[in-house]
Amino acid sequence: MKNKKLLCYITTFIAVLFLYSCQDNTNTIIDNADDLIFDVDGIKFNMKYVENGSFIMGEDKKDITYEDTCYTYNGIFVDINLFDTPKHEVVLTKDYYIGETEVTQGLYKAVMEGNKNGFSATPSFYSVDGYGTHDDDFNRPVEGVSWISMIVFCNRLSIKLGMEPVYSIVASGHDPDEWGNLEAKRDNVIQVYVYDKAKGFRLPTEAEWEYAARGGNKTTYKTYSGSNNVFDVCNYGSKTTYPVAIKQPNELGIYDMTGNVGELCFDSGGNKYSDELLIDPVFISMDDIVNDGFGAHVIRGRVDSLTCYHITSRGIYYDSYNEYDFRNGTRKSTKVGARIALTK
Repeated sequence: MKNKKLLCYITTFIAVLFLYSCQDNTNTIIDNADDLIFDVDGIKFNMKYVENGSFIMGEDKKDITYEDTCYTYNGIFVDINLFDTPKHEVVLTKDYYIGETEVTQGLYKAVMEGNKNGFSATPSFYSVDGYGTHDDDFNRPVEGVSWISMIVFCNRLSIKLGMEPVYSIVASGHDPDEWGNLEAKRDNVIQVYVYDKAKGFRLPTEAEWEYAARGGNKTTYKTYSGSNNVFDVCNYGSKTTYPVAIKQPNELGIYDMTGNVGELCFDSGGNKYSDELLIDPVFISMDDIVNDGFGAHVIRGRVDSLTCYHITSRGIYYDSYNEYDFRNGTRKSTKVGARIALTK
C-alpha cells in the first residue's frame, strides 16, 4: 500500500513538473477541441478548424452588381475583370486549419525579426493613427508584405514551433536563413518547392480561402463573410486598417474575411474559372517545383478606401508598370496582407 502511495506521489510530482516546464516555454501549441492556439514569444494566435466538404465557388455574371473595372492603387494594378465567374463545384478532401484573423503586425514582427532575406520585420504602413510609424499597433493586420516574404514567414513560424516547413527554395533547403537576400532578387525567377506532406504553416489555396470565408459546412449563404450587412463585418469606407477581430465573425468564428486587408493566396493569378468540377484545386501543383513566373497572385477579401467586396470577389495583384517584375513574388503594397493555413 505504501509503495502504491509513493508511486502516486512520484507520478503527481512528474505531472506538475511537466506542466511547469510547458508554461515556461514561450513557443507553445495548445489543442483546444477542434481549434489550435499558438503562442510565439508571448503573442497568441488561433487557427480555426475547417472540415472538408464541397461548395459552389464563384458567381454567375448575372449576380455581379459591381462594375467590371480595373484600377491602380499605390502603384499596384488590381484587376477585377469578373475573374470570379462562372460558378463551379469544388470538393476539398482534406480537413485544414485557417487563421482566425489575418497575420497581425505583432506576430509578423516576432517571427521575422532577424531574418536574413532582406525583409523588414515592420513593413506595415497603417497604424493606430491611420498613417503613422510601422509598429504603433501590433494588433492590426500586417500589410506591405509580398508573396515571397509570406513564404519566408510561414517557414520561420513552422521552425519556431518545431513543425516541418512546407516550402523550400530549390537547392537551398527548408531554412529561410539559407535562402539569401530574396528582396534583392527582383530580376530573377525564384523557384519555390512545396512539400505537400509537411504539416507546417502555409498560405491557403484560393479554394480553401473561399470555403472558409463562406463558413465551410456551417454556411448560411451570406453575401459577405458572416453577414448580409457589410457594416457588420467590415469597416466600410475606412481609409486605413483596423485592429483584427473587432467586427462580427462568420459561421466558423473567423474574422475579417470581408474587409480590412486583401489577403494573398498561394495560387498564381493567371487562372480563370471554368464550370468544371474541381477536386482540391490549386493553380500551381503542390508537388512540383513552382516557377513563379505568371506575373501575379490571387488576393481575396479585397478592400479599397471606399468598398468592401462581396465574398466571391477576386483580385489579381501585380506591378502596374511591368508585370514581369512580380514573377519572383517580391512586389508588395499597402492594404495587402495574408492569412495562414495548416493541413490537419
